[in-house]
Amino acid sequence: MPGVVRDEDIVQAISSAVRQETKGRVSAISPDDALEDDLGLDSLSVMSIVMQLEDTLGITIGDDATSQLKTVADVAALVRDVMASGN
Repeated sequence: MPGVVRDEDIVQAISSAVRQETKGRVSAISPDDALEDDLGLDSLSVMSIVMQLEDTLGITIGDDATSQLKTVADVAALVRDVMASGN
């Protein structure tokens, strides 16, 4: 995604990745949704979503960072931090 990426773009990318990973089972997400409890994602699913975000947004997220992700807001914050650092 060239240029400045807005928070709305990040949220849209996360929503799209979650919908794809859950095969449409989850249609709407909120920042407070817990990845495991609310969205039913396991660690492999979270890793798949992170890889989709890397491809979509042209960033690189370290594998160790994914273990700290608990909510959708955590994912968005991580993406913002990675983008701000230029990765």
